[in-house]
Amino acid sequence: MDVTEFKKNFSLTERRDQADRIKRRYPNRVPIIVNTGKGVPKLDKQKYLVPRDLKACEFMCVIRKRISLSAEESLYMFFNDKMVTSSAVLGKVYEDSKGEDNFLYVHICIENTFG
Repeated sequence: MDVTEFKKNFSLTERRDQADRIKRRYPNRVPIIVNTGKGVPKLDKQKYLVPRDLKACEFMCVIRKRISLSAEESLYMFFNDKMVTSSAVLGKVYEDSKGEDNFLYVHICIENTFG
C-alpha cells in the first residue's frame, strides 16, 4: 500500500509522540489512521479513536456511513496489508498489526459487487 498523507505530513517521532499521548490519555482506545484507495470518496477525517473492544465489522459500519456507499458496493478493509475476520476485536488487531509509530493503519477499498 502507498504511504499515507498522515505519514507524509508528520515525521516518525511526531507520529509516535502523538500516539503515545493518545494512549496515555485514553488507555481503553485504539488510535487508527484510515487511508482510502482509488475510487473511494474522501473521508472528512482520517484519524479515529475507537474502543479496544469494538469489532472490525462495527468499525466498517462507521466508515461505510461516513462515505455513504450504495448497496451494490462492498467495502474492504486491510489492517497492515492483511484482511481480518469481521468478528476480530480491534484491540487484538492493534496489538498484532500496529505500525512502528503505534498507530494502526487501515486501507479501505471499494468493489462493485454486481458487475
